[in-house]
Formats: sequence, C-alpha cells, structure tokens
Amino acid sequence: MDAPAETAHRPLLVGDAGKDAIKRAMSMGKPDQAIADFRAANCLEIPAADAVYALLDSLGHSRHSVHTAALDAAVHAAQKQIQSEPLPADQHSALLAQIRLYLDIPQLQHLPLQLLAKQPRLIQNDIHQKICASPRLYESCNITIKRVLWHQDFALFRQHMVPLIQAYAENDDLLWMSREIASDSAKEFTSRRRKNTALADISSAIGADLRLYMQTLGMVRERF
Repeated sequence: MDAPAETAHRPLLVGDAGKDAIKRAMSMGKPDQAIADFRAANCLEIPAADAVYALLDSLGHSRHSVHTAALDAAVHAAQKQIQSEPLPADQHSALLAQIRLYLDIPQLQHLPLQLLAKQPRLIQNDIHQKICASPRLYESCNITIKRVLWHQDFALFRQHMVPLIQAYAENDDLLWMSREIASDSAKEFTSRRRKNTALADISSAIGADLRLYMQTLGMVRERF
C-alpha cells in the first residue's frame, strides 16, 4: 500500500471521484499516453503484460473482466491481511491511517470497518464522529463497533434499543405466555421465550456488556 504522504497528492481512481479523474486524464492528451503514464506511476510496467493481454483477448476475455478480477484479487488480499491475527497497536494505527479514507468509498469501506472491528477500543474520536454523522456508514458497522460507539453516545444506543424494547413489549406470543406463566407449561414457555426473536434482538445488541445491560434495564423501567 502507498504511504499516506504519497497517496495525499495522487487521486484514488475509485468511485465517482475516480471516474472524474480518469476522464480528465484521458481528455487532456492522447489516451494511450495517459494509460502509459498511469502504468509508470503505479509500477504496472510488467514486461509480459502485453503478451498476456493478447492471450486473454484471444480467449474472449474483455479488459473490463480482467481488470475487475485483478482489483477483486487485490481487495481480497487486503481483506485477508486485515482478518488475520490482531496487529500491535502501532501497526494497527499505521494501517488504519492508510485505509481510513476508504470509509468514504462504499465499494471499499468494508476494509477499514473490518480493521476497526478487530480492535474497536482503538477507534479514534474523529472516526467515531464520522461514523455517527453518516447513517449509511453507521449501519455498515458490525455490532462490535456499534457497542463501542454506544459507550460514548448514549443517545445513539437509546435510538437503537427503544424500538427493540417496544417490539418486545408488544410481541403477541410473549404477551400470551406472560398471562399463562402460572400454568403447567411454564418450563416450556421459558424455553420459547428465550428463543423469541424480539428478545434475541435485544440480547444480540447487548451481548455480555454489563454497562449496556444496565442502561437497557433503565430504559425498560423508564417506559414501563
């Protein structure tokens, strides 16, 4: 990956901004020269590349399919590195500094989000604010990241939990079982209650986090 200083002055050729940058480069001179310049700037001058292209052309593979496969392989390799063993804090921060700009690119935002999920306690305040300011980005976070955000933003946690608590309170199956709790089927009801989707959603959000559990109890007491 490029170092941050190198990436800063070279536009990323992905997303809408990348399309615009490519159009500008192709329109400012000869397209063949623009392609040659790009290959030189990005270490893509591979001696056998032209011969391989000719072979792939003869087999009916379009350049689009070839380049798409190459990009997919690069993303997969980056994802595999991120999903490996957690990095020491300094290496984690260095890698995050390189890929955090992908948070603004829907096709690649899963990479920094996966890295953040490995060590969510290391989420920086500016990234926290960026995620919370973007509903789309927030919804893309897994529950591990969301729990860390909720610790810093009770209003965000409340926004997530209140509909779940309301759905639990209004669940017809749970209401019926609560009225029949003294019957001979109490043991069966307890098992069914634990498997109920409304309760499972609440449990999944809280996990084993005692602080979130206590805050959830507070919201339940407040509403009921």
